[in-house]
Amino acid sequence: MLRAILALPLLLIGLVMGASAQAASAPAQYRELIEGKTTAKVMVVEYASLTCPHCAHFYVENFPELKKNYIDTGKIKFVFRDLPTPPQNLAMAAAALARCVPNNKGLTFIGALYKNQQEWMKNPEEELRKYAGLSGLDKDGFDACLTNQDVIGELNRVAQTGLSLYKVQRTPSFVVNDELVEFENYQALATAIDKALAKAK
Repeated sequence: MLRAILALPLLLIGLVMGASAQAASAPAQYRELIEGKTTAKVMVVEYASLTCPHCAHFYVENFPELKKNYIDTGKIKFVFRDLPTPPQNLAMAAAALARCVPNNKGLTFIGALYKNQQEWMKNPEEELRKYAGLSGLDKDGFDACLTNQDVIGELNRVAQTGLSLYKVQRTPSFVVNDELVEFENYQALATAIDKALAKAK
C-alpha cells in the first residue's frame, strides 16, 4: 500500500489521489494537532515536515524547552502543521497518519518519528506501520488513512495556506500571532513569543 502511494505523482506538495470506496469509508478526518491552552492569547503555529532533518533537530533539542516555558505554563497555544519537504510523498504519508492515529496521539506519533527519523526513512513502510500500530492504528486503519481524500485534501490546503498567506519558505518556520518567524535559534523564537505576549496584555 505505502509503496503504491509513494509512487504517485505530486499535486503541488501533496499526493494525487483517486476517489475510492475505501477513502470514502475511512473514519478518520483531518485534525489540527494542538497542544497547550486553547484560550491562550498567543498562538504559535509551526510549519514543519516529518522528513526535514532541521525539524527533527528542533523537536529533539528545542521543543522540550518551548513546551516547558510556554506551552505547559498556558502562555501559548501551539499548533503543528505540515509543509512536506522531499521526499514530499513520504512526508505527506507520515503527515496523514499523524491525523489518523486514535485517541489524540498525533503529536506523540510525530515525536516518535522525529526522534527516530533516520531509522524510519530507511524502511518507511515497515517503520510507519510499526509506529502507527504503537499509536493504536491497525492495518486496516493504516491503509484507509493513506487513501482518505478528506485528510490528504486538507493537508494540501493547510500547506498551501502556509505558502501563500504566510509566505513560508523553509522548515521549520513559525507563525506567532500571524507574524512569520523563520527559525534561526530557540532564543530568537522565544523573543518573538515574548513580544507577542507583551502586546497581548
